[in-house]
Amino acid sequence: MPILDGAKVKAKRLKVGLKQIELAQGICSPSMLNQIEHDKANPSDRLASLIAERLNSTVDELTRQ
Repeated sequence: MPILDGAKVKAKRLKVGLKQIELAQGICSPSMLNQIEHDKANPSDRLASLIAERLNSTVDELTRQ
């Protein structure tokens, strides 16, 4: 299971111009996305892939180093 870096997810989301509710739509709740961005929750492999795809990114780019 990848450990996403919440700050990287948020920075990429802002760079592509999405609000949390827009990124979360159809893949998770805005609350869950908020928890991921604040490193309070770690998504499943599937959810991490969906988030990365919507951000035109990869899971590797959004993972903690």
